Amino acid sequence: MDREITNAEIESVSLGFEGHGIFTFNINVHYGGGSTQGCGGYALSEHTIHRPVGTEILTAILKTVGCNEWNELEGTPIRVDRRGHRIVAIGHYIKDEWLHFGNFCESYPNDKTIIEDLQKQVSAFVRANEIVFADMARWGKEAATANRRIAALKGVVTKMKKS
Repeated sequence: MDREITNAEIESVSLGFEGHGIFTFNINVHYGGGSTQGCGGYALSEHTIHRPVGTEILTAILKTVGCNEWNELEGTPIRVDRRGHRIVAIGHYIKDEWLHFGNFCESYPNDKTIIEDLQKQVSAFVRANEIVFADMARWGKEAATANRRIAALKGVVTKMKKS
């Protein structure tokens, strides 16, 4: 695909729910001569089937183009990186600072990554505490409490693995 980096001005921005109830944003840019194009549409909410990118992408947009508030975006000059007919990145007008939408979304942790990380942490916690509780049981101190705690922690890990 042909790559084109060009100057543009943010003509309008929106933030809200689209037709399917997905909380999202859109940025419309004006290239001059009547030519406009939009970008955005990434899911910001967690109740969707798409991987949400949260408000972090909104923060990244503001920082990249040099604005402090969402309503300051309109009228802001930017650079646009287009591949074919698609905007893949926006950049600061003067500085060499870019936000590549695809790279940002790929690096954003998804539910599966978060769950796998939590499962590892809980498993490590269970293993560490099994040793402590087993030692307690061997020493005859609070054996029943130790066994209940081990069973409860094992139950948590089993439930997490099933979900």
